[in-house]
Formats: sequence, C-alpha cells, structure tokens
Amino acid sequence: MPESSRVRVRPGVELQPVGGVASRIVLSEQAVLPAQRINEGWVVELPTTRFIVPAIAAVPVGTDGKALPSLEQLKETAPRPPAPPPPVRQDDAVYTVRVLSNTWFKLSANHQAKELPADKKTLVRSGTVLALKDHEPAARGHVILTMATLYQGRAKWAAYGPHVAIEGNLPDNQPNNEDPPTQAVLHRPNPGKRGRKINLSFGFRCPRLNAWVNYFYLGEPVLAGGNFSWAEVTKNGQRIPTDAKVIGNAIRIAKAMEEVRKRLGSRTVTVTSWYRDPATNRRVGGASRSRHLVGDAVDFVVAGIAPKRVNTLLDGWWGSRGGLASASSFTHIDARGHRARWSYGF
Repeated sequence: MPESSRVRVRPGVELQPVGGVASRIVLSEQAVLPAQRINEGWVVELPTTRFIVPAIAAVPVGTDGKALPSLEQLKETAPRPPAPPPPVRQDDAVYTVRVLSNTWFKLSANHQAKELPADKKTLVRSGTVLALKDHEPAARGHVILTMATLYQGRAKWAAYGPHVAIEGNLPDNQPNNEDPPTQAVLHRPNPGKRGRKINLSFGFRCPRLNAWVNYFYLGEPVLAGGNFSWAEVTKNGQRIPTDAKVIGNAIRIAKAMEEVRKRLGSRTVTVTSWYRDPATNRRVGGASRSRHLVGDAVDFVVAGIAPKRVNTLLDGWWGSRGGLASASSFTHIDARGHRARWSYGF
C-alpha cells in the first residue's frame, strides 16, 4: 500500500477487519495510518491486519500530517478557465482564415515579428481556423484580418499572406455570366488587324513595346507574343481604365493567364470578364470590393474543361498568389497577393 495515501482516523470509530478474519476494534485515540481509497471509505493498515474505515470517520492528510483539501474545496480554489468567446453571429462571420503554418499575427504589416515587442504580436499555430469579418491586402505581402470576434484582445491583425488561406464569399458577390468580347483570343497576333486605338489620359510602360505610351489598340496583345488582347481587358473598349495602376494590374494578371493557358494544354481560353468600372461592376452583381475593379482579376472559360475541374487543376499551382474560385459557367482568378478560395454557389 503506497505511503503517500494517509488518513487521520478519529477515536471511537469501530474498524471492521477486511475479510472478517479478525475481531473488530475501536481506536481509543486519533491515529494517522496508511490508507487506500475504496467506494465505502478507506482500507487502513495496522501492523497485522487491514481494516475498513467509513469515509465519514477519516480525513486524508499530507506528509506533514495536515488535512488535505476535499474535492469540493479543490474545485472552489482551482483557477477558473477563461470564458469562451461570445458566439459568432452569422451576419458577422463572412470568411474564415486557416493558418497554413506557424506564423505571427502582428499589429503592423511593416515590421518583421522579431522587430516587434511581445505585446504587439502573437504566435498562431498551424491549423488554427478563425472567423473573419473582412480581409484586405497590406504592405510587404501581408493581409489585414478583421476578426469576427476579438482575438487575443484585438479586432485586427496583420498576417503574412503565404502563411494563411482565406475562405468564403461576400453575400453581394454573385456576378452574372457575361457574354465574351467579340474580339477572338489572339493565338497569332496580326499587326494588320490592330483594331481601334484607345487614347489614355496617362502613360504606362507597355511590355510589348518596352516603352512608355499613353494608348493601346484593342486588337493588340497585352504581352509581346501573347494570347490575350486589350479588347478582352476592356470588353472591346467599353470599359476603359482611368489610371495607370489598373493597367499595371491588368498586365500582371495577363502574365498569369498565359501561364494558365500553358498549364491547361494551350487550349482556347475565353475571357468573360476582366476590368470592370464601378458602374458595370454594380450592374453585373460583382462584390463591392471586387478585384475586377483594380484590373487584376479575370473570369474565363477553358475549352473542353469544366470550370470546377479548372479550379482543381490550378489550385496548388496558384497557391497564395491570389484568389481562385469557380461557378458552373466560369472560373475566377485574381492576383490579390494572398490565398483566397470560395464558391459562388451556382
């Protein structure tokens, strides 16, 4: 019987022998004895025999002889666990963020974690999933996460984009299936069919010409030798960008679209939506902060491959470079700079 279990038995209690092989005895004075817990009390050990002591007649004691606290007392003095966070209302949680690898949530996207004091960062383990109200790109490849409920006492955190995945779709993001531009995809650009010239009020660096220009032709490819035209970027000139940043974004996603086409066997890729001005975006049911508004998003169809299959084939390759989603009639890709995935539900 382990010495660590000891009880103090009060005097005058009748002890019943285990197995009935000895006579009952009554202690004349208090005694501290080795003991073992059983359902009806304790089994105590005397020099020659073991006896049963009723639970009400014995008190557990420590090695110093002092009474140990009861289970009820322990429950009363034990530190209480932190209160669970309030439940997330359905209208608060639009997205979830899933942490892909151990990372720091920080109060600043402009600093590395090692540059920040402990009260301005918190380590978040891989596999953690949290509810979000919103998210937006930030400096240095980061994303600002607006939490549905406070996380570590904060409403907003900055996370490094490649370390997290955003999942979920805004309720107002239900774009209609748009008709493709009449300009065919330029598999073999023909300088003799340049199309209409679009003059701009600003300049941009044209990668095809490797020069600064303030115009483009609808029938010309965005990239030298490329397969996507400015007609597809602008819906045949119906949606003209108003600043150089949109043009730069369109050029950037055009490079990705060339990769998409190559990865999918150089099949015909038909663009259904690229740049959208605000009025058009509202008309077609786009999200209020759609990436189409800044020019780095494309909705497209691949000949002979269903949109959901296209999504599956591109998912791992596109990774944390941006958003990827599919509907029954098109696939969406954008270059927001962090992983985002969702379904349109149709």
